[in-house]
Amino acid sequence: MLLDDLKSVFRQAPSFFAVLQGPDHVFTWANDAYFSLTGRSDTIIGKALLDALPELKGQGFKELLDGVLATGVPYIGHDLPVRLGRGADGQLEEAFVDFIYYPFVDADGSRSGVVVHGSVVTEKVRAQQELQLLLA
Repeated sequence: MLLDDLKSVFRQAPSFFAVLQGPDHVFTWANDAYFSLTGRSDTIIGKALLDALPELKGQGFKELLDGVLATGVPYIGHDLPVRLGRGADGQLEEAFVDFIYYPFVDADGSRSGVVVHGSVVTEKVRAQQELQLLLA
């Protein structure tokens, strides 16, 4: 019962969460906020990162995930831009995120995946950019 309650809390949380497993970073779980951020539905579950979100190729996110999985050292990103094909036409839209990638550690101590947790900070970053333009 407690596990179901926790899943419900994380599913409804305003922060985005996802769990990716293995060296291909296969989505095994994500919450509604993650689906909203990416413009995708739960159809990404069971797919590798770059199959589910091909627009991430070349943006450095897979390489960061690779590093966390290999080393076990979390990665914290602030105000990072991400381009996502969120619209029906697949047009790339830029968002800004604060996030942490941390290793998913199994009971035996091995790292089998990466947990993604973060917040969308696009409005904050755009306001800061506008302020900088006004001050310049």
